[in-house]
Amino acid sequence: MSDLPSDPALLRQAVMALSSQLAALSAECGTLAAERDAAIAQREAAVQENDKLQIILSQHKRTIFGPRSETLDPRQLPLFAITAKADGAAANDDVTGDGLPDGAEGRGKRPARRNRGKLPEQLPRIDVVIDIESHICPCCGERLHKIGETVKEAFDVIRCSTGSSA
Repeated sequence: MSDLPSDPALLRQAVMALSSQLAALSAECGTLAAERDAAIAQREAAVQENDKLQIILSQHKRTIFGPRSETLDPRQLPLFAITAKADGAAANDDVTGDGLPDGAEGRGKRPARRNRGKLPEQLPRIDVVIDIESHICPCCGERLHKIGETVKEAFDVIRCSTGSSA
């Protein structure tokens, strides 16, 4: 404070110079604040755009490669509780207390009752063998070895007619 001039006119000039510097600095501060706000807004827009593109990319990956796993999302469990309540209200009499129809063992739907076994032994059999003409290799002249064999039984109905023709 000892270096301040004692003349009021010089003091007034120093105050005016300092006030003009203060005004310039406050204007610069306002400009920098506006630039900062613009940069923050631009960053937020870029983050939102990035999130949107990540979602689109994950949807495309899911359509191309399928779901990552077949596990159940824990957030979807309440949906099944609502469905179970609705199904329980409209259940038939053939449903037991464990939620499965009578006779079901909990592995999904019941297997079809088909005879996948062999045909009865009393039916006549006709063996048909489809073979190649030569068992000698045309390149090296060696005997060919058997690669595989398929055995299949099929039931054919051969219609017969009775009566005389004139």
